[in-house]
Amino acid sequence: QNARALIDAGHDPLRVVSERAREKGIAFYPTLLVQQSRGDRREDTRCSNFRFENTHLEIGAKPCEEELPYATCLDFMHQDVQDERFDLISETLRCYEVDGFELQMNYTPHYFHPSEIEQGQSVLTDWIRRVYEEVKDSGPDRHLIIRIPASISGCESVGMDVRTWINEGIVDAFVGQTFSGPELINSNADYTELVQAASGSNCKVIGAIQSHVDSDRLSEGPISMTRACATNYWAQGVDGLYLAHWFNLWPYEADFYERLRELSHPDIMAPRDKF
Repeated sequence: QNARALIDAGHDPLRVVSERAREKGIAFYPTLLVQQSRGDRREDTRCSNFRFENTHLEIGAKPCEEELPYATCLDFMHQDVQDERFDLISETLRCYEVDGFELQMNYTPHYFHPSEIEQGQSVLTDWIRRVYEEVKDSGPDRHLIIRIPASISGCESVGMDVRTWINEGIVDAFVGQTFSGPELINSNADYTELVQAASGSNCKVIGAIQSHVDSDRLSEGPISMTRACATNYWAQGVDGLYLAHWFNLWPYEADFYERLRELSHPDIMAPRDKF
C-alpha cells in the first residue's frame, strides 16, 4: 500500500532513493533477490505474476526422490528464467542513475535440481557473465557485486563456480555471508577461502556483518559484538564490510552512529570491549 501510494502520487520509489543518494554523494547499488521461493498468492508480496503463472519453471516441476524445501524456487536451467531475471537488471541499469548492481544470491541459494547442480555451474557462469557485460555496457565505471555463501564449498554445492568467476574477471566484489542465513550476527564467520581465491585478482571480498542476535535475552547485538565481528573480519584480510539487515536497528539513535564511526578503524576498536 505504501509503494502503491507513492506510485499513484507520481513518484518512482527507486528513483527517489537514487536521487537522494546523488544529492548526498553516496554510491548507490540496487539489489535483486535473484532467487525467491513462491508462496501463497494471497500472502506473498515478493513474487510477480511471472512467478505465479509459470510454476512449470520451478525446480520442483522436475521429479525428485527427496522432498525439496526449495521446490518452488526458479530453475535456472530454463532460458525463460534467466531472461526474466536479466531483464529486471538491464531495465534498472538503463533507466536509473546507479553506480552498479548487487545480486543477492545467498537468499534461498538454490538454482538447480539436485541432479543438475554440476551441469548447472557452467549455466550459471554464462548468466553471470551476461549480467557483468550488461553492467559494464551500461557504464564502464559501474560495478557488479554478488552476495554469496562465505565458503567456496557452499557456493559450489548450489552451482556457483566462484573461482571461475574470479579467474574470468566477471565480478567486481563478493559479499560473503553465512550460508542462506540465518540472518544473525556471527563473529566466527570465515572469509579466508574467499580472500585467498581472490588474491592477485581485481575482485574484492567484503564481509557481511549482521546485527540481529534473536536470543531469549537479546534482540539486537550490542556494540561489543559488532566490534568482535568487525575486528575478526578485518584480521582475515577482507577489503570492506557490508552492514546486512541493519534496518532492524531503526529508529537510528546515538549508539547506531557510534558503531558506524568505529567499524572502519581496527586500531580504534582494538583496545575496546569485544564479545
